[in-house]
Amino acid sequence: MNLLAAIAIVNSQWAVPAVDANEVDRDQRLYSISVAESRAVEHATCSGEWASVEKCRPIFGDANLAAAFVTVKAKSETDLRKNVHADECKRWECDPKKWRAGGVVQVAPQARSLWQMHRPKTWSDERWEGISGLSQEATDNAAWEAMKMLAGAYGVCGTIEGALTRFATGNTCHAVRDTKLQKSMVQRAALVVSVRNRLVMLMATEAKGVAER
Repeated sequence: MNLLAAIAIVNSQWAVPAVDANEVDRDQRLYSISVAESRAVEHATCSGEWASVEKCRPIFGDANLAAAFVTVKAKSETDLRKNVHADECKRWECDPKKWRAGGVVQVAPQARSLWQMHRPKTWSDERWEGISGLSQEATDNAAWEAMKMLAGAYGVCGTIEGALTRFATGNTCHAVRDTKLQKSMVQRAALVVSVRNRLVMLMATEAKGVAER
């Protein structure tokens, strides 16, 4: 079993959020997400189709950890909900920003994609729009942008919990003043480790089965 197949199994086993209970072609959409995540891992580790790209520079040394990071991040942030994937966030979703104009409260989402990224000041309109929507290209773009942010945060913080915290806050590896956030990051870090181990097991089990034939 390759990494894509293992990621697809993991994604298929998440609990389905109530809002997506009657989603048509959910399996196809989840597979599209898994493809995007596996492509981001290959790019991040210069493996697969990136192995022969001379200018590729790895930003993650452990493909299974990279896969667990990007997979858990999407699940934890959005439960892979279709409306968020489609960039159709409800008023209370996607880190809404509220302001008053003409006596009326206006609401607009600040975060985009399954990985809930905020727009960096350096991003062009094209890059920001490029992570929006259900298409394979947009999902690929979003997964890769999330992977780069996770890799950067992991490089700075040196721990899984720290990387997730820095991704969430943008500026710190330790949410010591926010106990609720800190607890959430500890739980997510444990899930990353669990998913990494699950991916390793899935691929090792398949490999063992082939060797015994």
